[in-house]
Amino acid sequence: MDSSTAPAASAVELSPGQWTIDPRNSTASFAVRNFGVNTVSGVVPIRNATVVVAEGQEVASLRATLNLAGIDTANSKRDNDLRGQRLLHTEKFPDLAFDATETQRRGEGWRVTGTLSAHGASIPVTLDAELITVATNGELTIRATTRFDRRDLGIRAPRLLIGREVLVDITAKFRAG
Repeated sequence: MDSSTAPAASAVELSPGQWTIDPRNSTASFAVRNFGVNTVSGVVPIRNATVVVAEGQEVASLRATLNLAGIDTANSKRDNDLRGQRLLHTEKFPDLAFDATETQRRGEGWRVTGTLSAHGASIPVTLDAELITVATNGELTIRATTRFDRRDLGIRAPRLLIGREVLVDITAKFRAG
């Protein structure tokens, strides 16, 4: 283990203030079933994200935006189809945004409830987030996961082609200040 990074522990104190994501060292990945048997996975670039920590270790706010126009499943034809008008329509709706409305501390992490907005619609979702590491250089890494039904965002496709449930897994590195 790198000596500048310590595992999350109950004694770790997060400094109050704003924490800003380092998008180059953070990933947002997703997985969805297709044709009823295969799972397609990919990544979506993170545009920005901020977390505000209040006194007492409470998460006061969390906002994040992903760039759906940059979706990458390692298959350019599929990526172009996903970006097209029939599915994500990224020319008109390039972003997926999350805005927390409530956070609850859970051990070394949080249950974060908020609004997910994409494709001109908004839905409630809950993320399970955990503190992975806090580094001595003022960085921390958080992992968050959620799942949602793409149909709730108005993204329609035959069920056999694209599964309804989308799993999202984010590993984000934040810096204080």
